[in-house]
Amino acid sequence: MDHAINTTINKTFPTTDNQSERRYVFGPVPSHIKIIVSTLVILFASLSVVGNSLVMYAIRPPKTPNNRAFSRTTAKMFVRSLVLSDLLCAIITAPLFVTEIHIPITPNAWICHLVRYFAYLFPIITIMNMIVIGIERYCVIFCPLAPPSKRVSRRLVIAAWAVGMLMTFIPNINMKRRRYDIDDDKYTLFCSYDNSTPSSRIANTAFSILIYYLPSIVLTVICIKILRFLKRQKQGARGQGSPFVNSMWRYKGSYMLVSLIFAFILPYLLYFIYFTAMTILKPKVSYVIDFTVRYAAAIIGYANGFLNPLIYLICMQDVRARVKALFTRRRRPPHDVYALSEGENRHPNKSIEKGTGQHMLSYTNPSIEQTHHPRTAPAGNYKAPSSEESSGKATVLFFDLGSFSSTADTAIDSSTEVVTKF
Repeated sequence: MDHAINTTINKTFPTTDNQSERRYVFGPVPSHIKIIVSTLVILFASLSVVGNSLVMYAIRPPKTPNNRAFSRTTAKMFVRSLVLSDLLCAIITAPLFVTEIHIPITPNAWICHLVRYFAYLFPIITIMNMIVIGIERYCVIFCPLAPPSKRVSRRLVIAAWAVGMLMTFIPNINMKRRRYDIDDDKYTLFCSYDNSTPSSRIANTAFSILIYYLPSIVLTVICIKILRFLKRQKQGARGQGSPFVNSMWRYKGSYMLVSLIFAFILPYLLYFIYFTAMTILKPKVSYVIDFTVRYAAAIIGYANGFLNPLIYLICMQDVRARVKALFTRRRRPPHDVYALSEGENRHPNKSIEKGTGQHMLSYTNPSIEQTHHPRTAPAGNYKAPSSEESSGKATVLFFDLGSFSSTADTAIDSSTEVVTKF
């Protein structure tokens, strides 16, 4: 009797494992989600390529023998390194990101490790660049007598890339093709981090702390200290006159670099919070929800690649000038642009009298009233002012630039020696 009952139960509720009866499906995610994710990644990657390429062109060293103003600026060395990592991320990582959504490119564990290595490589190098940028700014501001030299800055950049390449192996240790059961008859495989064992969860948590949380805390503290210092310096500069204000050129790039650091920390915050929660808490979520959250967080992180060029254009006057000249076909000597970027006003104020082709050079002094000759004054003639006129007034000279160039911009950039009497 008991045997008959057990036989009936076994026939009604089979106890055999049905894992082998499931069929494999690739990327069981609605097509509209895949299209939206792919479109956003391609859009951000394209904007990043265009923006960072323009910045890379604009900050290239000038092709002139006298480029000391550029060589003194170590900040541009860090900017070039950061631009290069963002550019490679958009060119290499983003295409892998999109391809993996639509094509199964990780058929085995080795390819899974390779794809994930390049997926993490350039964001981690960017983090290392941010760390050396924070160190350099901290030394420049709080240790002004011993700032990092050009050689030390170059070594810091090389170290950032080398350490980033080595640190990328840490998350790769736990990467594998994970099985994800879907409904009762399907399953899928995707390349992701393993958190099935305590050791793997410890390794993933250590990776998050070393790569993101600890650097973010240190950089945030550095940024807050820098901002407080600059605020105190500005408040003190208001009552100390122009000599003190002119000495503020050392801190000119600090606001830009602080903006770059926060522009990196905030976009990647969602991704690492989700990564940490999935590692420690191991919540049960559907594959579609997990896919959507992971890729949405990654998209926000990749958006950092086109935010940085906007910060460069806003904060760097020389970059704006070169990019504008590129699109308006206006040529300006590189040494003039970099002189402006260093905060040096090496030339007097220049302007051109419209319709006369005359070049007017005048020195601006708020305590001196300027006397302008009439528009019909003969070109190249100088009329000495009387003793009454010369008292408290500036003499302005006119030169006919028609023989130099018919282009106003070329005329403005022509070097002219002027002797001015007061």
